[in-house]
Amino acid sequence: MVTSLLELYGSVIDAHTRKEAIEDGEQVCLSDKCPEGCEMYRYPVYATRAVWALIEEAIADEELGQDLVGVVHDLMWMSRQQLKNSSCSSFRFQCIVNGAERSPDSVMDGGNHLYTFVLSCGSFDIDDSHPVLTLMFPEEQ
Repeated sequence: MVTSLLELYGSVIDAHTRKEAIEDGEQVCLSDKCPEGCEMYRYPVYATRAVWALIEEAIADEELGQDLVGVVHDLMWMSRQQLKNSSCSSFRFQCIVNGAERSPDSVMDGGNHLYTFVLSCGSFDIDDSHPVLTLMFPEEQ
């Protein structure tokens, strides 16, 4: 049984590993920061820095009264709805996230900001093939 990508493909010339991305702040483990919001997935969920920034901006807007669990739960819920229609390891979905500074993909009736996300399933790292989910924007694929 293959236990790592190294065994499967051989040595890598150069790679920015997930471990390095976490250390650099390029990825955040949502499952650690907000387990209640991610509980509908059995694999750990990671977010890119850009997605994490969007979440932080949304919960920082006190007028909206949003919290981390609610925003993460909404993202996971909407991704699950799209997952039902997908057989791919990576798919796009849309979710309303209000209060963020990033320009939305569209503004719905009532002024709600709609963003497009990608949820991708892959191995944790080059030397660890355990599955994880990564939440990102389409341009980060």
